[in-house]
Amino acid sequence: MIETKVEMKWYIVRTQSNHERSVSERIKNEPDLENKIGRVLVPMEASYFLKNNKKVKREKVMYPGYIFVETNATGELKYFLRGCNGATGFLTDRSGNIKPM
Repeated sequence: MIETKVEMKWYIVRTQSNHERSVSERIKNEPDLENKIGRVLVPMEASYFLKNNKKVKREKVMYPGYIFVETNATGELKYFLRGCNGATGFLTDRSGNIKPM
């Protein structure tokens, strides 16, 4: 059995602010995209503050409005993102072409 391995590339998906986590979970849990999606990242940074004299940890999104997706099926993901609440599509260049990072 010969197995061909298709190289996945990283792409940036635009989302509405505060919808990054929900869009990433929808992409991860979509059964039609199961073998076509590598990793989905929402870069977060931890910040700490005091509340009632206790140290509280809060995770903050580093790039509001953007998530990073490793995929080899941009066409299918683009179609899925059209029906996904909170997602606005891929980050494109000026001519409208989807470019990998």
